[in-house]
Amino acid sequence: YKMINDPNGPRLGREEVVEALREFYRLRGWDLETGLPSVEYLRGLGLDWLVPLRNKAAEYLGQGKA
Repeated sequence: YKMINDPNGPRLGREEVVEALREFYRLRGWDLETGLPSVEYLRGLGLDWLVPLRNKAAEYLGQGKA
């Protein structure tokens, strides 16, 4: 509440927030467009069984399987 009603205005604009989120995803090996973990990331964690579910989610979001 306090940050939203700061008399000096918001600390970050939309572009800064979007860029911070993209960097967050990039650092974790997640897809920048969907926010889904990449196939490589899941496999690196030994979560191969999740890859088909991740791919279905990516298809649902219209992003393909990449």
